[in-house]
Amino acid sequence: MADKITTHHRFLKKAEKDLVQLFKDSEFKTFIERYYHYIGMGTADIRLEEMFYESLDAEKEYDKVTDYALMKLNEGGGDYEMHMLELLKALIHQERYYEVINFSDHLMEENIPQGFRIDVAGLRHQAKKAIDNKKLGAGEPPEEKESEELEVADIDLENMSHQEILRM
Repeated sequence: MADKITTHHRFLKKAEKDLVQLFKDSEFKTFIERYYHYIGMGTADIRLEEMFYESLDAEKEYDKVTDYALMKLNEGGGDYEMHMLELLKALIHQERYYEVINFSDHLMEENIPQGFRIDVAGLRHQAKKAIDNKKLGAGEPPEEKESEELEVADIDLENMSHQEILRM
């Protein structure tokens, strides 16, 4: 009988309202504790999951972020992009830069939305830059970039057809 009372629709709505209020009041530690209890009764919507990640970030609980994100990714439910981005951010905070690069390289090989691709590339760049800064601080030379820079010629758009401009 106790399970039925705690999972009743009204009780869950009340718990959601309480969580939102705790978040607004910056009671992040209490929010985190109650969120774990809340997800034990059911699944949280994306809004509460975002608040949960922000609360963990405010409390610098990056281990919990990686654990929760990996759990959600393994379940295959929820917003894949959000969980993956939060995982990558947490790994950067934990200075696990090579893991960020490995995850992002695998993601870039997949067919993912452009906005997500840009976010992942930004986090990959941040991890690469942190590795280079660490090497500079340790006196090691940074990894040399391959010179794949293309020369940009002057382009005369006025003399090109619309099709040529679009292809370019």
